[in-house]
Amino acid sequence: EEMKTRVILLLQELDGASPERTAEIEQAIANLPTPQPGYQLSLQNQDQQYNFDLWELCYQVCFQQYNTDSTSTNSSVEIDTSLIDDTGEIDWQRLDIKAGAAVEQVFSSLPKI
Repeated sequence: EEMKTRVILLLQELDGASPERTAEIEQAIANLPTPQPGYQLSLQNQDQQYNFDLWELCYQVCFQQYNTDSTSTNSSVEIDTSLIDDTGEIDWQRLDIKAGAAVEQVFSSLPKI
């Protein structure tokens, strides 16, 4: 929240700033940390909303036995090498099956309407 406020104030200050001050403000903005890009699947049914992180879904597909606890800095993940064929190429059929199962799990976790 503090970072968001700082960005808003810097952007407001840009309007009408001198060329020297504009360069300083742009440098200050460039030095701010950038958020990790996020991709959310948002589903809504009447007054209920459900959000799913699509990166987490991709991680579940690409890694073996991935769960959200794996995101802590002390945990490691292993690439699911079963998704790679004998020639070193992606086994698209196996990838499609695993991705389909992960998506099916997301939808089956929703309450029935």
